[in-house]
Order: sequence, then structure tokens, then C-alpha cells
Amino acid sequence: TESRANEDSLTALHSSLGVSIDKPKISFSDNTWDFNHYFVSHNKSRIRLKFENLPATIRDSVKLFCVQRLISGIKVETVESDISKLTTFFSIFNKCFPTKDPYAITNKDIAYVFDQWETCKQRAKQLYSIYHLYSFISVKEEKTLAIDFKDLAKQLNGEWKKIRQATSYRKTPNIPEEYARKIERATLDTIRDIEAPFNMRMIAGYILLSMWTGLRTSELARIKSDALYTEKVNNGSDEAYFIYYSCSKKSKTNKQEYYQTTFCPELAVEAFKTLVELKKSNSYAANSEYLFCFLTPSGGLVEVPTCP
Repeated sequence: TESRANEDSLTALHSSLGVSIDKPKISFSDNTWDFNHYFVSHNKSRIRLKFENLPATIRDSVKLFCVQRLISGIKVETVESDISKLTTFFSIFNKCFPTKDPYAITNKDIAYVFDQWETCKQRAKQLYSIYHLYSFISVKEEKTLAIDFKDLAKQLNGEWKKIRQATSYRKTPNIPEEYARKIERATLDTIRDIEAPFNMRMIAGYILLSMWTGLRTSELARIKSDALYTEKVNNGSDEAYFIYYSCSKKSKTNKQEYYQTTFCPELAVEAFKTLVELKKSNSYAANSEYLFCFLTPSGGLVEVPTCP
């Protein structure tokens, strides 16, 4: 049955996420899919998918679309953004065409909805979500739609071109090299200073690892104390350090796992090892599995992944 097929698709997603059988599983009929159950995070709203405000007639199609996106390795946060855009689009669509079936939508209808979308300054991202949803419905669900996909793709390419032209003018420049070096020197002085406060040395280590690994803030926050390891490189003639970390997106080279590795340069290795030793010096921090943690004024501990 269709219901069984829907649940099977979600089972495939759970398998893709590596969810163990003792975890509470999301059901296809749920109108909120909370992925905080499956990722080490700080209860992020961005990995909670909400479908209740979508039209009931197209809701299952949107859910299947989300499953397909997630299995293909798209970040949960990106899919949540898709849903947000689609929810707003269909809200306006319903006001413009209260009796029209979302499956009967045309290019003209889409353009009209955008004309009424007062907060939509750039159409590209919204149009991208709509285009891919209906492409999915057309191919995967084999529905005959009234949309001219070639024309819609042409519009989408035109909108992306506008965004690229606009962003090239307002792109934030890199931190000046000398300024970055001053930050690096200051953080090195701090982390090497055994008299410096615990939290200040933690912050210094956080900055150094951020500068030298390129990991996102959320990825850094989830690093564990045993995440640093070595591997033989150059046919075994050399040894290099790497960090094992969790993320909410599969990589192009590793499409099976939500856990990745990244090279750890010399200064980042020093910072990592120093923080491990720093944690051992404190009875509270020594028991934390996470690399980054901070002492409270009362002497307690705050671990970064659960920090507000």
C-alpha cells in the first residue's frame, strides 16, 4: 500500500542516518520530524522539520521529497530551509487560489504567487525549492503536471545569475593577513600560559582550531576529547594528524556517513593536545567527553553542545 511504501522510505532514511534500533524513530505520519534525536546538537530548531502548515493534499509528496533529499546527503538544515520556503509559497498560493489543487499549478500561477510575495526580495532560492519539489513529483510519483519545466529552469537560471551578480559586490572580504596573525599570536600566548584562566585557554584553543581546520562552529562544538588521531601518509613514510567529527551532511567522498575526518595542522594539534591536558587538571572537565567545555562561576561545567 501507499502508506507502507511511505514508511519504507523513512526506514531507508533511518538506515542512511545510522540510527540504532533503540532510538525513537520518526513516523511518516508525524507532522514534525525532530532530528535532534539522532544528532549530537544543542536542540537546534534547524534540524526539526515541520509539515503541519503545508496543504494536506501535497504534504506526503513534500515529505517524500525531503526523504529523498536527506538520503542523497543534503544537510537537514538545508531541507528545513526548503520546507520553510515551500510553506510560505503554499500559504500565499492558497490565498490566491483557494480552490485550486496544488498538483494543478502552472507557471503562470507560480509567477503570480511571487508577485504577491511581499517579503521575497530574491526569487532564486524559493524558486529552486519549488522547481525541485515539482520535478521530484513528476519523476518519482509519475504525476502529469501542467508545469513547463524547461521554462521554469530558464527562469531559475536567470534568477541565480542575478544573485551571483549582486553577491559579488557585497561579499565580505577575508580578514587581513596581518590581523589574522595577530589573533593567532594572541591565542597561542594564551593557550600556552599555564597561569591563564581555564575558560580563556579554552576559548583560545577554540579560535585556533577554527582558524586551522576550517570546521563550522557547530562541528567544532561536537568534537570529542579522543577525536585526534594519526595516519600514515605518503606511502607510510610520514605521519599526519586528523580530527574525527560529526556533522549533519554527508560529504561528496563519503556518502554513507554523517561522520567525517579533516586534516589537523601543527598549531591545531598543539591546541587540541593542550586542551586535553587542561581538562585533566579539573575534576569537572576531566569527566566531559567533549573537547570544549567551560567552568561556571560556581565551579560547575557547561559542555559546548548543550550550551544555550
